Amino acid sequence: MTIQKKDLLKKLGLCMSGIEKGNPILQGADSFIFYKDRIFAYNDMISVSVPIENTEMLAENLEGAVRAEEFFKIINKMPNEEIIFEVSDNKTWVLKSGRAKAELALVEFDYERRLNEIQISEDWIELEDDFITGLNVCKMGKNTTPLSGTFIKGKFIMSTDGYQINRFAMKDVELPEFWVSDKSMGELLKFTKLNKVQVQNNWVHFKSENDTVFSLKTLITTKYPYDTCCKLLDDVDLSTLIKGKFPNEIKDVIERASVFDVTLENHSAIKFTIDSEGIEVSSKNAVGNYSEKVLWEDGEKDFETMVIYVDPNVINASSQKTLEFYLQKMQGRPPRLYFVTDSSIHLMSTLTHKD
Repeated sequence: MTIQKKDLLKKLGLCMSGIEKGNPILQGADSFIFYKDRIFAYNDMISVSVPIENTEMLAENLEGAVRAEEFFKIINKMPNEEIIFEVSDNKTWVLKSGRAKAELALVEFDYERRLNEIQISEDWIELEDDFITGLNVCKMGKNTTPLSGTFIKGKFIMSTDGYQINRFAMKDVELPEFWVSDKSMGELLKFTKLNKVQVQNNWVHFKSENDTVFSLKTLITTKYPYDTCCKLLDDVDLSTLIKGKFPNEIKDVIERASVFDVTLENHSAIKFTIDSEGIEVSSKNAVGNYSEKVLWEDGEKDFETMVIYVDPNVINASSQKTLEFYLQKMQGRPPRLYFVTDSSIHLMSTLTHKD
């Protein structure tokens, strides 16, 4: 059979998302599997598959597994655009291009059993553009807690590390409940044109416009504090809280102050002193100290002076979505900060500092 080098490389490139970059989550996915008219890359957490569209390959019912790295490299280095593809004794694939010839031994393992564990039905749910938006809004950097990952239920996309909660509301889609790891979600976000989803057993499957199927192993949803997080977000009356808007320059000031941050409750921390004139951002550690006053952009506020300690990384991430904030005083505990947009709400706890 004859294959077109460019077309096959494109298929393999989609299929081996992350493999060539040495991403740890895909270290085990070292084979391409040709099976049931599709090409698969698979490990215990992620499966990516693309359709075989070459009519000659389809007619031959090509099936087998080859080492991914070597197969991709030899196809890429073949001298001609057209490659003659032959199957020899069901244990070797032979590739010929001009005067070049390569033979690849098939990898022997029970790929059929492994792939059949991933059950995919015809019952897809259509996704809207705001699904990818919500994933990006809720994405957390360096969440190493047992709660890391993205949780989805109904119209809500959520993430938390126990210190902050992010929740995004999709407009027109209600999805089944599932929870996937941050590493898996990072791979998924490389695909920006996802338009369908389904949840089957302990896998969630996404389909793109070009019929690429991206499957992720899900986490155990009963271990996620979804109801508790929703209660914290929904039980507060924002109209009763202190409301303000951070000046645009606050982001740069936070960056400067974070040079001399301290560690509180296992978080980086800087100090905010909020009053009627503005916000003094300051920090102090054994190396040095910093302070800078940022004035409210629309004049003085009716604020009593309040001192809070915040994680500069978290507050900077939240302020990327909106500069408007709500401050909730807590009895016997540090205040809470809320950032609210039309489609999302972000709650972060402030930190305890013992002078």
